Amino acid sequence: MPVADDLPRGAHVFIDETKARDYLMVGVWIAPDRVPSMRLRVRELLLAGRFRLHFHKERDVHRKRALETFLTLGIVATVVRIDHGHASRDARGRALTALLGDAVGRAARRVVIEVDESLRQHDLQVARPVLGPETQLVHLRASQEPLLWVSDGIAWSLQRGGAWAAAVEPLIAKRTELS
Repeated sequence: MPVADDLPRGAHVFIDETKARDYLMVGVWIAPDRVPSMRLRVRELLLAGRFRLHFHKERDVHRKRALETFLTLGIVATVVRIDHGHASRDARGRALTALLGDAVGRAARRVVIEVDESLRQHDLQVARPVLGPETQLVHLRASQEPLLWVSDGIAWSLQRGGAWAAAVEPLIAKRTELS
């Protein structure tokens, strides 16, 4: 099981969230030299005629296949959880601050967040005081970046609980609980 020291320095971090119960934000950490090959492997999971993998809409058999692939890739993830009593905007800002703090601490080169147009400016305001000039922050749609599908899958699995959460446990290097 990975630990926080396993987060690669200079990584690209791919962030997605889920708000189904608690607010969860997941960052997937990938060493820059591994990004292209991992992107190709994850893209191979895409079903014909689809533009992205979205765990909420997938059938269980496809979810299981995707999680098995994620496990073989040696993915390392961090998770920030905030109890559901918090408004989404506040929770997103606090979770993003925590993840970006880890990114700065490990000299991440690039942070990619699945875009929510209504929160793009908010994200930038949160990120500005945390990120230095060496870390690039990018908002992309999941259809533009397959590695966002990994953070989506981990977040969905954790919210779902049970066997789904157990399946992604080996990928999680660090958990942060905020109240």
